Amino acid sequence: MYKLLIADDEANVRAVLSKMIDWGDLGFSLEGTYGDGAEIIDYLQNDMPDVIFTDIRMSSVSGIDVAEYIQKHKLPSRVVLLSAYQEFEMAQRGIRYNVKDYLLKPLDLNVIENTFRHIKAELDEQNDHKKLTDRAKQIVADLLNLNIEQAREGFHQAMDDLKTANARFRSRVIYDIFTSIENEMKAGGLETLADTMSIFNFTLFLSMDRPESLREYGDRIFDGLCTGYAEQSENAKDLLARAKRYICSNLNKDINRKETADHLYISTAYLSRLFKQHTKETFAQYTTRKKIEKAMEMLQNPGMRIYEISGSLGYMTPRYFSRLFKAHTGMNPGEYRAAFCLGGNEAGVNQKNLP
Repeated sequence: MYKLLIADDEANVRAVLSKMIDWGDLGFSLEGTYGDGAEIIDYLQNDMPDVIFTDIRMSSVSGIDVAEYIQKHKLPSRVVLLSAYQEFEMAQRGIRYNVKDYLLKPLDLNVIENTFRHIKAELDEQNDHKKLTDRAKQIVADLLNLNIEQAREGFHQAMDDLKTANARFRSRVIYDIFTSIENEMKAGGLETLADTMSIFNFTLFLSMDRPESLREYGDRIFDGLCTGYAEQSENAKDLLARAKRYICSNLNKDINRKETADHLYISTAYLSRLFKQHTKETFAQYTTRKKIEKAMEMLQNPGMRIYEISGSLGYMTPRYFSRLFKAHTGMNPGEYRAAFCLGGNEAGVNQKNLP
């Protein structure tokens, strides 16, 4: 049920509108009737009706004022204006404030019912579109996180949502979903899976009238993605190993994601995803951890000064290096060296499992 408010300064009009029309049958729940627009605006402070059916002229705050308030505050409520006579100037103002409809008194219940049937159909379509948009976003998100079977389930749910939809609209929505998936995969660095998607002709969706055909072709795509994922997983392990080797070979530099990604011919987004999914660390966390481990080794050599160690690890200033070292080990480099020199590895720092 969609929420409806009625406002008119004539009590008999409010009575007719509330009692002579079966709002429930039209898909609306009448939440209240009011004698002035000011009461409607008060209501809007705490709740949000889907439609406001209001007289255009009222003693204090008019229906036009209500429409203006709704547009100014970007509220989703729709306004239907009611007037005792044609008022061209007022109607023009209503159009400016996105008034949904403009009905004339004396009341014609058939016209009112038809108007609200049309509004309900539009609200239904709007809700369906939002639900499908949210569903499509979730499918794309699942695939970017390589949750392929979960994404397939989301596709099946989208198909269920579209059971009663117009065939052309249904085909277009499914086409848009798969096109978005391919584009996001390319942008996210999932080249192998994007290549798998490119094998399929998405325009075929647009020529399919039967839901069964759409579901069958969609499942074929997901089956292909499962195969591509297996290949991508092996490729991912190799890329991650190469990224780690590159980092460890360049600890003397201020190494960054772009440089590493360029070396591997992949996107920075995909490189970040590789580290997060397979190491539970970000690229920066892994790189810093390796530099601190290297620093701990170098501090065992009393012949190396701390500023030399800092520079050899690509840090611009010893102060920043010392602060970073302490954040990871609990002591600054000088304290760590003193503790190490005095008592072996009595510093209590596990070099293999830095945080």
